[in-house]
Formats: sequence, structure tokens, C-alpha cells
Amino acid sequence: MNLNLSIVIVTYNCEGFISKMLDELILSLNNFEGYEILLMDNNSTDLTLLELKDKEGVVVIDNFVNNGFAKANNMLISLAKYDNILLLNPDVFGFSNSFWVSLMDRWDHINPLVICLLNKDLTYQDCVGDFVSFKRIFFNFFCKRKYSRITSPIIVEMGIMAFFLVSKSCLNSVGLISEDYHMYCEDMDWCFRAHKKGFPIIYDPTLSLIHWGGASSKTKWKEYEIKKIKYLTERIFIKKHYSFLHGNTLLLLNRIKILSCNLFILFSRK
Repeated sequence: MNLNLSIVIVTYNCEGFISKMLDELILSLNNFEGYEILLMDNNSTDLTLLELKDKEGVVVIDNFVNNGFAKANNMLISLAKYDNILLLNPDVFGFSNSFWVSLMDRWDHINPLVICLLNKDLTYQDCVGDFVSFKRIFFNFFCKRKYSRITSPIIVEMGIMAFFLVSKSCLNSVGLISEDYHMYCEDMDWCFRAHKKGFPIIYDPTLSLIHWGGASSKTKWKEYEIKKIKYLTERIFIKKHYSFLHGNTLLLLNRIKILSCNLFILFSRK
């Protein structure tokens, strides 16, 4: 089976995951052709790449300056030789031969695809959702959508880029990942632009993998520090895509969320 697929992986301080993940990924791709695995190390400090460079079928690129998740992925996308691109995190597991067969059978090769991601205890992980907006605030407060209960493919506003399948033709229309974001919120930004260009994001819960989540960020920051960084990048998104009363109100709510994180961090250190 010809996958016609470039698998793009950016790793940063994921020594405990990346080697095992690549072994599983390579094994699952036995008997397939027409694929490549492009791996960029984003200037890790805890990882020697010699072992990774010995893995058959993996093109390893050293990036000596960490300019963020988006920049690194865009660099790899520019090198991809196949028509389909899979953005993949280094802490995703559960690949098998049958997974790839099912994936390519179910993808329409037009609209971006995300799948169900599970926590390591096999509980549902928040991998899809809505854009920052009044609508999301309303639904989260009154009737939060239970994505974990969805059992068939649907259109969603956004999905995280831990596993994100997209065609080159779609990328050419929507554009690359915005480098305004160093880490976090770049997936929301890209999905927002994709919807505007007429490419809805398809969520297929019939396919699932395990995503440990935050493999690199957890080595640097605690929970509320991570939340604060996410809110700061959310602020960039709001300024880019909203204006007038809508945008100003969302910015005010964003300031409140950042302040609450600052207070929690301050008092937790005492």
C-alpha cells in the first residue's frame, strides 16, 4: 500500500519518549511504501541524537536554535516530498499496521483530519474543541459539549496538532502554521484560517492513539505556569482574529485568566 505520506515530528527534550515512539512507528509501517519520517530536534538539552540517526528510514535534522513548534514544523513541511503531511508529536503511541490501513481508507484527502487521542490511562483527552469566542464561553458554562461521547466522524472547529493529517494542496491554500506563536495556540490559529478558506476540520473518533501530552513542557513548567503561557498565546490569537467589542471583551476575560494564574503561582511559592 502506497501511503503517499510525509510524517513530520518535532522533538524537544523528549528523551524518555522519542526513541521508543520511533521504534513503534517504524515497525507499524512495515509492508508499506511511499512514506518518509522527518524528525527535527529543536535544540534539546537532554538528548543525544546519535541513536536516533541510526534508525532506519528516519531523516534526522538538528536545529541549533529553538524558534518554536511552528517554525520547526514549517521547516520540515518545506522538505516533505509526499502529497500528504502528518504532523505528529513525539509522545504519541499505539501505532499498528491496521491503524494505517484504516486511516488512509477513511480520509477524504481534501479536509484536514484529527482522531481521538487518549490519556495513558485510556481516558478521553481533550483533543478537539472550539475557538476562543463568546460561544465557547457560553457552551462551557451552560452545556459543555461532550466530545468524549461522539462515536462517528463530525466537523469540529479545531483539533490539536499532536496528530494532524492534512494535504499539501490544503496547506498551499490555507498557508503554513503561524510563527506568531512559539508554543500553543498555533493549532487553533491554523484551524481558524482553514475554516475561513472552506476546509472544515474532520474529527474521526473511530480511530484512536495514546498521547501522553506535554512531554516537553512538563519538564520546564508546572501546571499553572503552563496555563499562563497558554493564556498569553490565546491573547495573540484574539488580537489577530477579533476586533471591536467582541475582541476587547475577550481580551478583558483573558487578562482575568492570566491574573488568576499569577496569583496562584505567587501564593504556591510561599
